[in-house]
Amino acid sequence: MPTPIVFVLDGFSGPLAGTEGQFLLILRNLDTARFTPRVVLLRGPDLLSEHIPGVPVEILGVSRIASISAWIRACRLGFRLRRDGVRLAHLFFNDVCILLPIPFRLSGLRVVAARQDLGFWYTPGILRALRITGRFMNAIVANARAVAQVVLSQERLASGRVCVIYNGVTRELSRQSRESVRSSFGIDVAAPLIVSVANLRPLKRMEDAIRALAALPPDLAATRLAIVGADRPGSNGPSHRQELQELADRLGVSDRVHLLGAIDDPMPLVQSANIAVLCSDTEGLPSSVVEYMLAGAPVICTRVGGNAEIVADGDNGFVYEPRDVGALVAHLVRLLRDPALAEKMGARGRAIVDSRLSPRQLVTHHQALYDRLLRGLPAVQEPEPAEGAAR
Repeated sequence: MPTPIVFVLDGFSGPLAGTEGQFLLILRNLDTARFTPRVVLLRGPDLLSEHIPGVPVEILGVSRIASISAWIRACRLGFRLRRDGVRLAHLFFNDVCILLPIPFRLSGLRVVAARQDLGFWYTPGILRALRITGRFMNAIVANARAVAQVVLSQERLASGRVCVIYNGVTRELSRQSRESVRSSFGIDVAAPLIVSVANLRPLKRMEDAIRALAALPPDLAATRLAIVGADRPGSNGPSHRQELQELADRLGVSDRVHLLGAIDDPMPLVQSANIAVLCSDTEGLPSSVVEYMLAGAPVICTRVGGNAEIVADGDNGFVYEPRDVGALVAHLVRLLRDPALAEKMGARGRAIVDSRLSPRQLVTHHQALYDRLLRGLPAVQEPEPAEGAAR
């Protein structure tokens, strides 16, 4: 008989977001001969059922976790799940990690939580709560060593309960030609193209990419930069996109910067790029970098979060310190002037994705963790780092 397990999320905004994408990879590839999944969302609307036909989805109806009614519902949920034979719960996002570990453990469930970033959402109050509820968790899964270190130091968990399972790639390769893709976005087919995929927030440092484009030497002045991502509030106003456009205007590169907004599937554009960059001040293990590698694009990224765990400097890309625009420019120049090196690095990145960052690897490691916890054993030990990544 397969073991019933439950996945619990604060909510579900869509399949393309990072955490939701990893959750869907696990759920869709779960071995149903071993596990029977069900899903609970703290709050609606239910945008999930259409993506997981046949898996029951329940809306708990909790809008605020700091209420007596929320805790009553959480306790009732825990005991109801246990009566239904559920033995393990996997929690995603912040509210469920505060509200549910205590009632779930009291009802006899094993509890696993996911961590996908460096805790930019931590506040003193949230950390106090997590340090209490963390005592009731059997395991926390971090998606990179750097994330695990933050969890250990900030949430103060015992090291034996924190394990690392790298993200799996959520995209598929496109069959569209480079020419057709670039033409559809109004980008010169013959020009060298740099692509960056990130929602437009100041912490993503898209201005560094624009400044680096403007600083390229004259022989590379035809290079284009395409930025894919939804607009968010800026440093000094409601639109960071407007701030980036104004910067491009001031630097005289507005005709070479393409602010494309959100795109449902950026893979065709990434596959048409010569180089892919990530300039963020903070990350966990960004899906965008994994997708760059899948596309066979050489990666230039900042040394934050788990980036250096999957991008080995000088092997499948380059890693530089955040905000060091000079270093970014130097790496861009080297790759743009040496297409053979760029192609070699891109191929190396693709091989790492195929061997170490596939959905199969993600699910295999999670199922092994579930098995261990259900047998009363400690959390899975950290897997080997991605082949070719920095050790």
